[in-house]
Amino acid sequence: MKRLATSAMEGRVRRTIVGACLFLGLSLLTLVASRSSGANPAAKTAVVKTVAQSALGAAPADGWTKPTMVMGAKACIRCHRSEYLAWTTTKHYKADAYLASFEAKTKEYAEAMGITEDALQTSMCANCHSTTQTNAKGQLQAISGVSCESCHGGAGSEAGWLNRHAVYGPNITGIDQETGAHRAARIEFCEDAGMVRTARTYAIAKNCQQCHSVTNEKLVNAGHKIGGGFELVGWSLGESRHNFHMDQTTNGQGPSLWKKTTGGDIAARKRVKFIVGLLTDLEVSLNALGSATDGEGDFVGAYVERIGGSLEIFEGIVESLEDAEIEEFEAVSEAIEGAEVEDADFSEQDARDTAKEAAKTIAGIAMKFAARDGSKLAGVDEFMNDEVVELKGKAYSRTP
Repeated sequence: MKRLATSAMEGRVRRTIVGACLFLGLSLLTLVASRSSGANPAAKTAVVKTVAQSALGAAPADGWTKPTMVMGAKACIRCHRSEYLAWTTTKHYKADAYLASFEAKTKEYAEAMGITEDALQTSMCANCHSTTQTNAKGQLQAISGVSCESCHGGAGSEAGWLNRHAVYGPNITGIDQETGAHRAARIEFCEDAGMVRTARTYAIAKNCQQCHSVTNEKLVNAGHKIGGGFELVGWSLGESRHNFHMDQTTNGQGPSLWKKTTGGDIAARKRVKFIVGLLTDLEVSLNALGSATDGEGDFVGAYVERIGGSLEIFEGIVESLEDAEIEEFEAVSEAIEGAEVEDADFSEQDARDTAKEAAKTIAGIAMKFAARDGSKLAGVDEFMNDEVVELKGKAYSRTP
């Protein structure tokens, strides 16, 4: 079975963690995090263009985290101490190393895209290799590696979700006393404010895909990899796992607050994540082909190959769930067959339009499928072996 894999980012950037200003209970966190202390070259030397001036992706399009809403990872540390520590052990934490020096592959890709060294940290590269924030002067700056808000959405401003997402009622109402009406209103507010909650499986998968699938044709044709495919379960249960909310000493297999408030089954949720992750991989790959202009370039060839690998996995899922009669699966197969990805000429508008239409169909199926509880998908458990679901890195663990 062909594995889906994404190239691991390499490099190390050392950064300073503020300690003295945090309350006494965070002293242990400060001590541990300080092992990676030091100046952050990317954060220190950024701030060279205003958002309006940057023409190469500094102001992300809809769907990306908005720099004007970003508070930074330290805004999360008071309530999410273990989650923060887990983050400091990941490649996400170090991703801004690529913005710290203008050499090797970084220089090669930047020059191909017309990005100069002084603009690197406010360019399209920063969208995926850092967390960017708009400062008081309206300037964009890379403040850290890929962090909390890169995945969960910008949290700040008066309209942001940061101060609302953990308020369960008036005064000091605890989570166990929150009324159903209050919870519904709180969740609605936070999602409207841009929070990507863990319960939103499709939104989480698409957010990951924005960077783990490189869909800029010019950049890929210049040599940048598209990513080998993004398998959501393996990535989310590897080094990126940070399910400490209900117990800061235990990194759970699934979101602990979600389990507490919904009574959901972690194993069943894993099945849904696996299938939705694969469907979004197909969706993004088809949309990439739908944006192509050079039918013979590396970009098209790479995405055709990626779709082939994803289809192999999908066929295995269909076989493992044959008794479940998942009607949506037939529509997925028909959409991909109709796109004729192996034979189509994606320099032609008709081929691109067909690919986009197939992507739209699969997106609708993925969103619908994400609402399932997974209880009737047990047949996929055996299929999700180490050949298919490969944990990316080691999950962080913490002792009391």
